[in-house]
This record gives sequence, structure tokens and C-alpha cells, in this order.
Amino acid sequence: MAAIGTIRKQSGLLIVIIGVALVLFLLGDLFSGGSSLFNNQDVSIGVIGGEEIDQRDFELKVREAIESQYGTEGANDQAKKSIRERVWQQLINEKILQKQYAKLGISVSPDELLDQVQNTQPGSILYQYFSDPQTGQIIEQFRDPQTGGLDSPKVLSAIENLLASENARDWLPIEKAIKDDVAMRKYTALIGKGLFTTTNEAESLYKDKNTTATFSYVVKEFMSIPDEEIEVTDADFNAYYNAHKTETTFQSEEETRNVKFVQFMLTPSETDLAEINAELERLKPLFVADTADTAFVAENSESAVKDMIKFYDKRSLPPMIKDTITKSAIGTVVGPYQAGKSMMISKLSQIKLSPDSVQASHILIRVDDGDTAKISAAKAKLDSLKTVAVKKKNFAELAKEYSDDLGSGEKGGELDWFTKGRMVPPFEKACFEGSVGDMPIVESQFGVHLIYITDQTKPKEAYLLSSVDLIIEPSKYTSDEIYKQASKFAVDHNTREKFEANEAFEILSAEGLRMADDIAGVMGPQSKEVIRWAYESDNNVGDVSNPFELEDKIVVAMISGITEKGTMSLEMAKPFIQPEIIKEKKSEKFKAEFGTYTTLEEASRNAKADIQKANSVRFSDGSLPGGLGREAALIGTALSLKEGAVSKPIVGNRGVFVARLDVLTPAPEGGDINQERTVSDNNKGARADRQAYDALKKEVGVEDNRGKFY
Repeated sequence: MAAIGTIRKQSGLLIVIIGVALVLFLLGDLFSGGSSLFNNQDVSIGVIGGEEIDQRDFELKVREAIESQYGTEGANDQAKKSIRERVWQQLINEKILQKQYAKLGISVSPDELLDQVQNTQPGSILYQYFSDPQTGQIIEQFRDPQTGGLDSPKVLSAIENLLASENARDWLPIEKAIKDDVAMRKYTALIGKGLFTTTNEAESLYKDKNTTATFSYVVKEFMSIPDEEIEVTDADFNAYYNAHKTETTFQSEEETRNVKFVQFMLTPSETDLAEINAELERLKPLFVADTADTAFVAENSESAVKDMIKFYDKRSLPPMIKDTITKSAIGTVVGPYQAGKSMMISKLSQIKLSPDSVQASHILIRVDDGDTAKISAAKAKLDSLKTVAVKKKNFAELAKEYSDDLGSGEKGGELDWFTKGRMVPPFEKACFEGSVGDMPIVESQFGVHLIYITDQTKPKEAYLLSSVDLIIEPSKYTSDEIYKQASKFAVDHNTREKFEANEAFEILSAEGLRMADDIAGVMGPQSKEVIRWAYESDNNVGDVSNPFELEDKIVVAMISGITEKGTMSLEMAKPFIQPEIIKEKKSEKFKAEFGTYTTLEEASRNAKADIQKANSVRFSDGSLPGGLGREAALIGTALSLKEGAVSKPIVGNRGVFVARLDVLTPAPEGGDINQERTVSDNNKGARADRQAYDALKKEVGVEDNRGKFY
């Protein structure tokens, strides 16, 4: 860690070295026979209805969507992923659904579009556009203080201002997304209305829910015989596969991969931790002596300055240094201490009195970020308004007339009380560092504000901490040693048999992986590299990878299964088939044990199993009382018997049953079937949404290859 300072000092030399290396790399790529700059690459990100989608065109649409929604600040990785998905769905919409809309005469009128803006609903397109990309929360200026949801009048005001500006074209992609969403809902609603429940169906549902039966049964449970005692031969596999391979279980609409992997965690050693602490201890006296705290933090901290220099009230101070800081003099440096994934030292740079909450009003003039001429003009206009407001005490009237934030403008610019963290940083800083009666003018991403601080809570001590952090991570030596260990594992376990026979490291698995999938939750960030490797054309089942260096671990993977599109191979189907074969063989054994019987008592004696009872069971329940599990075959058979009759052996989920119907209580005559009809209609309508869309995609043909690129 002591090398960090040296690296920073040599940053100019490093930039030159990296620059030269980059030029050499590009020249090598340019003149090599395998030049990716001039070779014909596969740039197809997918196929929709037989039409290939070029990755460059797709990425252009994604960038336009990001710029439209997030502006120059850009979007985080999660937001980019969400936008890529939205753009992909829009392409499918254009290629498939628009044709359906045209056939059916589905369109979205201007009045319907306005209704969407005036009555925003959670999950809608506008909710996405007016949410913070970092937190996913609605931006404060557009949040309804009563409901916490999106404030429709403020949204309408923002849209009106956009349409009146020179950037009116930015509204077009938003409008299109809203129209597509409304049209899709109309389409699925139309299909849903075509699915209805007949009177016979409703009567049947009513009977299923209201007919009850009490029956006795004997069961031979599958678990009474260990699976290991049942021999399953190749002939058994082949026979079952050939008889069932056309069933849905053995059909795959997409190509998938199964992967097993071993992970080697990149954990710092005790020596690494000692070096991190030693580096921070070395910096402490230098930090104490340095009077330029911001510059010191910028030079020595691994995190951004804005995250390292903050005011804290007494309650929010880091717990491990709280008592020390509140009793220390300005200039004191405390630590090292651990905070999350970093070790830190913190300097008490300032103590001041600051309110917990502020009440303020504002007048906003919207200006495009970076337009210096318009920003200057807005400041000049607000400065004039400030002079009038101070003289005439009419801030509220001016806000109603001049503010571009129509939501607060209607209330005289009033924003109510707010705490720290609820407003954008420049606005918050002005409000909490100013005094009651101040009228500062500040810039934000929304434009230029004239703020009127109307009230503040009683000031309390606030502590300005300037911190230097070093991320807790393994040193290069430690990382190299862990990589060597992973490399040795990959070499020593380079076949499926050797990989699976390993006992030194836990083997984890990820199954049914599509090219477009992300298994960050299983393997961690950067896991896409493993999926891409598994899909490389020259890789086969049993192949073992070289080590993958991920964010916090090194992974060695093995392809444990490949499922091609269409009918699953016998080898891939075996894990699904084996339990069914075992169940069939146990079932035949139990049926033989029941032998010949005419009464339930005889069946009980033959099978050496007790008679049990189930009371007041309804077919719609599907499960036995007392949490004994779903047994639809048993319940359905029992309800179909005549009272006193005994069934043939029934193969269920827990085992093989023989049942006797004791009492059947029919559903009351003249019951209300309309309730059942309504519930059934709603269920069918809900299914129409996804199923209709999937059916159209299947008919037209959609191939998603985004996983090759993202």
C-alpha cells in the first residue's frame, strides 16, 4: 500500500507508457492477419421476424434513450441494463406488435396521451423518466408530498416547458414509449375480453369449491425405499425418453448451458491488512500537519472527494469514532477504522451549528445544463426578482408569475420542510448553510433557482469530517498467489471426471443459462464472461476453463450440460428422467404389495400400512389436510367414487394410495356461480397479457443474441 503515493507521483509517466502500449496494440491489430478492424465480424444482436438487428444500430438507440432520460450525467450500469431491455422490447413491438395493432385498428389518441400524463401510475413510463437513476426514487421536485408518488401537475408543467423550448424533440421518444405502452395494454385487454367463462365452466368451478368429501386411505410412501436401492439401466432411460421426449419438459425454446464452477475468493491476507493500516498510520501525522484538507484527501484517498468530505450530525457519525470525534479538537485525526469495504482515517476539519430541517420557497428558471449564455441571463433575471422581493415582500406573488416549477409556483414557490438528502446538492447546501431570510441564487441540473429560506429548526452541532480511505483488497502478491492456486486447479482438474471428483473445493452450479442471462447473484459481477465462454462454438460438455478474474474472486468453470433449441438430448434429460423412472419402479412394487383386495382393510393388511382419514376435502384444495402436500390424483379419484367404494391403486406425489369414499357432501343447490365466473374471467385475462405476446414472438421468430455484446 505504501506504493500508492509513488504510483500517483509517477502518473504522468504511466500515462505515456499506457498511451504507447495502446498505439502498439492498435497497430498490431491493424496489420495482423486476424485484424478485428477489417474482418467481417458478427454484429447481429438478434433476429426479429427474419430481420437481423445490427448491434451498432441498437447501441445508437440505447445511447439516444440514455441521453434523453439522463442527460449528460449518464446512467449507472443497472439503468443502462434497464434501457437496453426497453429498447429491445420496443424493437419487438415495432417489428411484431405494430402490425397487429394496424390489423385491429388500435391507436392512441391525443386525449388518451394527455390522460396518461395527467394521471401517472406507479410503474408507468413517466415514473421511470422522473426517477433518480442512482436510487430509483422519484426526483424530489416531482414527488407528491402527500402520497410520495409522482406529482402529475408538476410532470405536466415540466412537459409543457420542454415542448416550449428548443429541445422539444426530446419529448418524442417519451411520447412514443407512452403510446406503445397504452397500445399494448389495449391489445392485451382486447384478447382478455375474448376469453370468457361459460356457464358450464362456472358451475363446475362452483362444485369443485363447495363439494366436500371425507375419505379413508392407505399409502405406501416412496421415501420408505431409498432411491439407491432402485437400479436404473440404460434401457430404462431410453424407453422413458422415447415415450416422453415430445412432452413440454423435454422441449427447449432456447439454447441453454449448465455450468459448474469453483471459486477462489480474492481475500486480503493478514500481511495485506497490516500494510493498509501501516499506510494509513503513515498518513496520519501528514494529515494533521496539512492545512489543505480537500487537497490532501484528493491526493491520498481512493474514493471520490465528494464522498470523503461530509458534515455529520451527532447521530449520524460513524459509530466506531463517534465518542472520540465529539470530544476532540478541530484538526484531530482518528483511525484507522473499518467502514464497509475500506479502512479509513478521518480528520475533524470543522464544527458548526446547522439546522436539521429547512423550510424554503423558490423561483425556478429552467435552463439546459451547460448553456452558459442562458444561465447568465437566468441569473440576471432572478437577481432583478430578488431586488423586487426584498423591497416589496412579495416573493410568493413573483413565484406564481415567473417560476417554471408550476407545482410549487402555484403555492407561491413553497417547498414545505425538508431534511438533508432530499434536495439536489447545490440547493441543499444553500439552504442549510444560509440563514432565515437569505435569498441565494444557485444552479442545479434543473436550471437556476432563487431560494427564499423561510424557516429552520434550531441549529445543532455538525461535524465536518475529511476522510482518507484505502479499499480493503488483496495486494498484487496475494492476488497472484490466489491466481496460481486457481490455475493449478484448472490444470489438475481439466476433465469433467477430475473436476467433479475434487473434494478440496466446493463445487457450485448455475443451470439453464441463456446467452442473454446475467448470473451476478450466483457468481458475482462480471459473470457474463463465463457465460460467453460457455457459448463459444468450440467448447463442449466437460470442457474446463482457464481462470476467470472477476471482481472479488477467481473462477474456474466446467460446462456440465448443453441444451440445444428443440428436443433435449437424452444425456441432458437424464437428471429429469431418473426420478421418474425410480418413481415408476417403486409404484409397481407397491401396487404388487397391495395385491388383490375388495375392502380398504384388506389393502391395509396386504401392504402392512395403516388406514388414515381425510376430512372435508374439496377438489379445489388439491392438498391433503394437515400440510401433507398436494395430491390432486388422490383427491380427484376419491371424489369420483360412490360412497363405500374402494379405488384401485393411485400413484400420487408421496406414494401409492388406495382410497375409500366415506361421505360425500354435494355443493348446495342454487349457489351463486357469478363469483366463480368473475374470478375465472380475471385469471384468463391476466394470462392473456404474457401468453399472447409469447405466442406472437414464437410465431414470428425472435432470436436474442444480446449476451454476445453485453
